[in-house]
Amino acid sequence: MRSQSLPRTTACGTDPIDLRILRVLADDGRIPMMRLAEQVHLSATAVAARVHRLQHRGVIRGFRARLNPHKLGLSATAFARVQLDRTRLAVMERFAQAVREHPWIVECHLIAGAFDYLVKVVLPCTEDADADTRALLQELPGVRDIQLDTSTRQLKQARQQLA
Repeated sequence: MRSQSLPRTTACGTDPIDLRILRVLADDGRIPMMRLAEQVHLSATAVAARVHRLQHRGVIRGFRARLNPHKLGLSATAFARVQLDRTRLAVMERFAQAVREHPWIVECHLIAGAFDYLVKVVLPCTEDADADTRALLQELPGVRDIQLDTSTRQLKQARQQLA
């Protein structure tokens, strides 16, 4: 099992106090500065300065709401390995642009191996969610082959990984 102790500093220069601040913010980005300060045992002024510095350095890129897809009627999750017709730059760029614009595609990774991309799709649960997912992906430019796996249950959704 991995040790839970904090390193002295990370490669990007964050110290153990910064990492504690980041862990608290990853769990609750709306926490008041006073409560955050209490949790990391610093003054609110010192914590605010550290948070500002972390934002300025790009370590904190923003704060966002974590939505419950089931409450929004999005209860079907699928992971697809996608292979393109050709791996020419123009084909890949058209595919990437279409992926960025599609609201049900929530993640897409360029991968090494027999397939070109790993795509996570979250969509409304229907009679045939697999067919709907496959049809959605087949419409994307340049798609030649799809290997589709449907999630039956999510076991873990981690917050942003910290050192």
